[in-house]
Amino acid sequence: MRKKYRALLYFSILFIIVSCGGGTHDDASSASIYAYVVNYDGPSISQYKLSEDGSLESLSPDIITPGFGPYSIAVHPNNKFVYVSQYHSNSVSQYTIGPSGILSPMPTAEVTADNSPISIAVHPSGQFVYVTNMESNNISQYSIGVNGSLSPLSPPAVVAGLGPNSIAIDPSGTHAYVANAYSNDISQFSIANDGTLSELVSPIISGNTPRSVAINSTDSALYVVNNSDNNLSQFTIWPDGSLSVMSPFLVQTGSLPASVTINMTNNTVYVANIGDSISVFDIGENGKLTNNSTISAPVNSWPSSIVVDPSGKFAYSTNANSDEISQYMVSSGKSLSEMPVPRITAGNYPSSIAITQPSN
Repeated sequence: MRKKYRALLYFSILFIIVSCGGGTHDDASSASIYAYVVNYDGPSISQYKLSEDGSLESLSPDIITPGFGPYSIAVHPNNKFVYVSQYHSNSVSQYTIGPSGILSPMPTAEVTADNSPISIAVHPSGQFVYVTNMESNNISQYSIGVNGSLSPLSPPAVVAGLGPNSIAIDPSGTHAYVANAYSNDISQFSIANDGTLSELVSPIISGNTPRSVAINSTDSALYVVNNSDNNLSQFTIWPDGSLSVMSPFLVQTGSLPASVTINMTNNTVYVANIGDSISVFDIGENGKLTNNSTISAPVNSWPSSIVVDPSGKFAYSTNANSDEISQYMVSSGKSLSEMPVPRITAGNYPSSIAITQPSN
């Protein structure tokens, strides 16, 4: 086990964002789909284009160098901008997506965050960005300018629970939910028209070390993976944005679940488990999950994050210990099968992946 990654294994979020389509472009990025992988120990960002068969092709250059400790990545809904949390430099890097998908730093390459920024999310409107700061126990909040650059809101940060690890925003843009790894609960926020967060109700208890959160807007459900318990918590989202536990509350995952993502094209949930597997769940009535299957990953690969492409036909997981990306096809039975080329090379400790989505 690699020493540096061991230090972050239980205390950091490997969070994945798939951008929502919207707007129009005047460059080639509107006709292609790109994937970006942040490599925590590179430090670097790997850049890829999705082929028609779903396989990833490296761009040229295939890797760019960001700040110190890149950890999580998010794509703006207009597919023109990318934001990366920098865990060690307490900042957020800002990039513009070029005509061929290549990332270029904005004139102001970084903006300040608080201590140990982990997870990053872009508001569905494309007007705001939120970053969880794990050691400051708060969330930085920013407005997005017309050129994509970030500016702190007032106040620049709001209090969360202990060790905020992951943040998700509902598609309506009215509520946000944060998994707090140290206090083992979920913070619930309302989002004002000016983008500022305010606590909706008191945090609700999850399992031990909640690490990643995903919203099923169709069924008004929230899913949270609990890294130390090897399970997933299920919550109902009420019209006012508040959460209540489902029955059953917990479903079993693989060992050390790290991230959760939803494939709404086939009503499936995937969980990447650092213990070398991927759990597959069917979404049933009222959003309740039932186990579908478990996919074995290469031994000692440590699947740390997983994402589905916009078509819902392909999935990709970052393998933190083997410095690779696994590539899967989604079968008619909702399970995953490896592509003819099952894995491709990334940088050192790939921790998060984001995929752009073609504009309408």
